[in-house]
Amino acid sequence: MNYRTTSVRRFVIVMSILLLVTLFLSACGGIIETDLTLYSGDRFDATSRVTVPAASLALVGGAAALDAQFNELEQQALVEGARFSWRKENSKNPDEVVYRISTSGTGYDNLSAAYSIQVQKVQHEGKDALSVSASPSVDMYGTQNTLRLHVGKILQTNNQRSGNNTIVWTGTEMLQAIVTPASSTNWLTILLVVLAVAAVAAIALVVSRRRPASQVATVTTAAPIATRGGFCPHCGEPTQPGAKFCMSCGQAIPPRQG
Repeated sequence: MNYRTTSVRRFVIVMSILLLVTLFLSACGGIIETDLTLYSGDRFDATSRVTVPAASLALVGGAAALDAQFNELEQQALVEGARFSWRKENSKNPDEVVYRISTSGTGYDNLSAAYSIQVQKVQHEGKDALSVSASPSVDMYGTQNTLRLHVGKILQTNNQRSGNNTIVWTGTEMLQAIVTPASSTNWLTILLVVLAVAAVAAIALVVSRRRPASQVATVTTAAPIATRGGFCPHCGEPTQPGAKFCMSCGQAIPPRQG
């Protein structure tokens, strides 16, 4: 199977799912807050937190029907190898239902299908960059839609910023920005691993240098133990060390002096 064809099909599945989710939840009104990250290599990650009035879910068949639809979409994504997940979250307001929907994929040429934004590769001051744009949207259902676009660096924009790499777009104004994609390498994880290894090495070095001299193994020479016996003063036969009587003549052997 051609890898490119498979990747394109997965991308289409993800976009179709996101479009269906958007249509379902837009019909219910409420609030949609999305964090969309553009990575190098045409990769993207998106997480949406959707708050809808419980009463409005009747427009799509009720909460149970919507949950079943989400489960079906999740299974479809699993079969196709696409990344899509969802879950319900607790809400402080009993009259609201909160969903968290996450997806990721490769290829952001057609992100407009789900997020109404266009992403194009451009040159900015002689360097590769991305042009991100979107027109103001009109929602007849009264949905409040906020998109937080996370990138590597913001090179140019007139939209609201949050820090050095996040643009906030509410959909009521024109979105226009020149950005660089975020790095797909998780440098924070790599840094933490390097620091952990360095810390272990430093501790081992300190412990080895502080080891007491008494713990250093030394070689000692034991005093020689006399193993040779003597001779019986009575018969002249050799005797065993420490013997009190001669084994040959039976006479008592006087203690050795010195």
